[in-house]
Amino acid sequence: QNAWYHQAVDFVLKNGLMYGYSDKEFAPNDTISRAQLAQILYQNEGRPAINTNSIFTDVPENAWYATAVNWAASKGIVNGYGNGIFAPNDTITREQFAVMLWQYAQNPDNNAKELSFHDGQQVSSYALHAIYWAVENGILHGYEDNTLRPKGFVTRAQAAQMLKTFIDCLPPY
Repeated sequence: QNAWYHQAVDFVLKNGLMYGYSDKEFAPNDTISRAQLAQILYQNEGRPAINTNSIFTDVPENAWYATAVNWAASKGIVNGYGNGIFAPNDTITREQFAVMLWQYAQNPDNNAKELSFHDGQQVSSYALHAIYWAVENGILHGYEDNTLRPKGFVTRAQAAQMLKTFIDCLPPY
């Protein structure tokens, strides 16, 4: 209960966005996949019905995440890696997470035009506007050593905190 992520984990559990591995285990230091974030955003929307087939060759029709990924693609939230590849089981990076939230929020404008982190230049060009926005709005924070680690993986605790900030502190999208 004293962990920095406790309130965020409570929030995602109470709102049905994320689940524990059991009634007693959340595994805050485990990472999440690209498919899991698509599922989380889909659940936040109330799991709407969709009438679209997968545009991704690596998203089987009967996969647990297929509807969520197809919904996210139909809404422009995910684009994949190109050539019909989504890579649902890839661990999501911090910049990919920011991009998916930014696109879910319909690409809002931001005032930031630079990053003051030691590794700010490591942000991929496709993710730059999303990172500016996520940092400016307190969704994505740097580490104590003033790095952002844009290609680092997102833990479940970090995902819970970013989702809580995104949903609680920003206007509805």
